[in-house]
Amino acid sequence: MTIGTFNGGPVTLLSEASSEFELVHYPEVSTLASGVLANDAITMDQAGNLYICNYGSYNPNTYSGTGTTVVKVTPEGEQSTFITGLIGPVGGAIDMNGNFYVNSGSNAASGDLIKIDPEGNKSTITTIKGYPSGILIDEANSLYIANYYGSAITKVTSDGTISEFANDPALVGGVGITFDDNGNILVGNLVTGDILSVSSDGSDVSLIGTIPTVISQYVIGYITFFEGYIYATGLGANKIYRVSLDGQIEEFAGNGQNASIDGVLSQASFSVPNGITVDREKRVLYISEISGNLRVIPID
Repeated sequence: MTIGTFNGGPVTLLSEASSEFELVHYPEVSTLASGVLANDAITMDQAGNLYICNYGSYNPNTYSGTGTTVVKVTPEGEQSTFITGLIGPVGGAIDMNGNFYVNSGSNAASGDLIKIDPEGNKSTITTIKGYPSGILIDEANSLYIANYYGSAITKVTSDGTISEFANDPALVGGVGITFDDNGNILVGNLVTGDILSVSSDGSDVSLIGTIPTVISQYVIGYITFFEGYIYATGLGANKIYRVSLDGQIEEFAGNGQNASIDGVLSQASFSVPNGITVDREKRVLYISEISGNLRVIPID
């Protein structure tokens, strides 16, 4: 349509069709909060609040992290201390009653699975051999705990029954843990970069794909699953990867530079991304960085 004037009056004419064009939207990485004193697993409650473990840094004398807290970040980016008095907390899960679960004091021998009720009271559920790391919870409030030093996934039911859900040498180094849409458990291996699928009954462990190693022993931090894809933090590569269940791996976000710079997915940078979770309603990923920034990525 062409709009103009003639003899002082408006003129509107239909013109010949122009060439086709397309409006392109480029999703951008943004920063929800800076200076967050937490750098590990992210857990989200029903109100959209985020709980980030502060593993701190590795202490070679204790084989644990130096951090002691879990930090709460509201959807608006406001920060507060949720719980303190932990030892290198890793993993995280919230049940339907609002109880928060986290691993504390994980070292070369064992770690404690801690429960924190809505009133802030702490109790030890059990001690798990190895180095318990990521935590997953199902609809029955059963917990599944990955193990960095052990080859087993430990299952803890809501009534306190503890069992070995799966055992395979490929699970040694496992940290990130989540479900796919079919009830299989997915595990990301920090050391090897493998993403593994564990059948719903724990009897079979298979390889989906392997994230490229940029820094040895530090390949995948945590993982999450959304609409057919696994999203993994490449903490050594400073990138976020997207992996299909048939093993196709793509660089989803990050240019590989060790910095926290917002921008379109391919040009933004991350500073050792580690924790990751998805808000399914808002369709965004939240990512914690070792540098203490909380980043946000929209999913189209």
